[in-house]
Amino acid sequence: MRVSTQGQVDEGHSIENQRHLGQKTATKLGLTYVEMNEGGKSSSTGARPVFERLKQGIREGEIKHIWYYSRSRWTRTTLEDALMKKNYLKKYKTKVYEGENGGLRNFNDAKDEMLDTILTSVQQFDREQRSEVSINGKMHRSREQGKNGVFM
Repeated sequence: MRVSTQGQVDEGHSIENQRHLGQKTATKLGLTYVEMNEGGKSSSTGARPVFERLKQGIREGEIKHIWYYSRSRWTRTTLEDALMKKNYLKKYKTKVYEGENGGLRNFNDAKDEMLDTILTSVQQFDREQRSEVSINGKMHRSREQGKNGVFM
């Protein structure tokens, strides 16, 4: 589980929703729910120690199933996702479920692999576009409000 800011952690809605859906998916699949919570940590900056522990658990054979709410909570870029697929998920035969319904990502069929890569690319594009809009809005506010504007 992850949200992008501490403010989102403090609000609690997104983390609680991810927790609820993760528990529901684990029950549906007959799996044991184990929580890995990064809290308010942007995926675009800094180290992700919980993500590193996840990779270690996969390597050591302790983690065979992963669920996340959306790819935007999972990896930063299509490259990072591709490396995870190659070096961890495929290599260690780790099953990955995503979304409210816990749909299984399929890495074994060429057509499904292509669709999977496209979906990851769309997530990256959306994340980058939202970032640009946010930065442009802050720049505009800073220009308009001078010393009272948002510091960048």
